[in-house]
Amino acid sequence: MKKLLRLTALFSIGAILFTSCGKDGAVGPQGPAGIPGNANVQTGVFLNQSFTFVAANSDYELYLNYNAITQYVLDQGAVIVYFQTTSNTSGWTMLPATFAGAPVNTSYGLGQVEITDGTMPTGLFNFKVVVIPPAVMKAHPGVNFSNYSEVRNAFNIQN
Repeated sequence: MKKLLRLTALFSIGAILFTSCGKDGAVGPQGPAGIPGNANVQTGVFLNQSFTFVAANSDYELYLNYNAITQYVLDQGAVIVYFQTTSNTSGWTMLPATFAGAPVNTSYGLGQVEITDGTMPTGLFNFKVVVIPPAVMKAHPGVNFSNYSEVRNAFNIQN
């Protein structure tokens, strides 16, 4: 009886394996083209941010944590930071820049952006961090990074 059960199970498994691998029907039509994009360029948006006074440095600082900033990107790619005031959201200005007569600077580290301002910035700010890997940078050598619209178009960044 055990032998009969084993043979039946073995025969059933074999039948399933051989019959489930067939090609049924014709190949379907090509699907529609996808939305253009760039999976390698990452963009982080940080809204309504404010600076904190750091007495030890005699400046105002703001830290943005963004895990897309990897050592590989720091070594060979690009991290670009843009800002806008929350009272004027019509465009993005690349940092470093001079705002209200004072320099606004950036520095980058693994997973983080530091933004400093020598004077007391008033109000809230929006920041956009664009992380571009090296291969993508090489494929777009003529991009004017100070012009966010050009960057958005060159790297297919969705707003």
